[in-house]
Amino acid sequence: MIRIDKENINYILMKLCGEIVYLTITVIYLILLNNFNHVLLSKFDNDDYINILFYNNYETIIYFFIAFVLFVIGACLIVRRYRKIKYEDLEFEEIMLNLIAMFVLLILIILIILIIVFINNPILRAVLIGGFILYAYSSN
Repeated sequence: MIRIDKENINYILMKLCGEIVYLTITVIYLILLNNFNHVLLSKFDNDDYINILFYNNYETIIYFFIAFVLFVIGACLIVRRYRKIKYEDLEFEEIMLNLIAMFVLLILIILIILIIVFINNPILRAVLIGGFILYAYSSN
């Protein structure tokens, strides 16, 4: 039987430290990204990709880059936790810890989906159109 005391809670928090830090950073990023999307949509039309891309000293590209990095880190955290659950021999306390971690993984997956949804409107489209224009310009 697992004892619920301060020592065990600290142990669980230390084992989930990476996921907890990721969750915190990603939630803050999603709030900022949502606000930025509202600013972009209030200033520009949906199809004004070039102005969206160059808005406020390329802030759109910075948001896109952060979304990409958060997506990769989140995917790595999910894969790491999945491998730990699947391939390691675990004791009862570690199984309970991993059940908590699976709940955290579910939240990670939801946050990754939210990153994709929020970055898709309108930032991803602007970056893709800008990339196509740059490619077409450089190939001529």
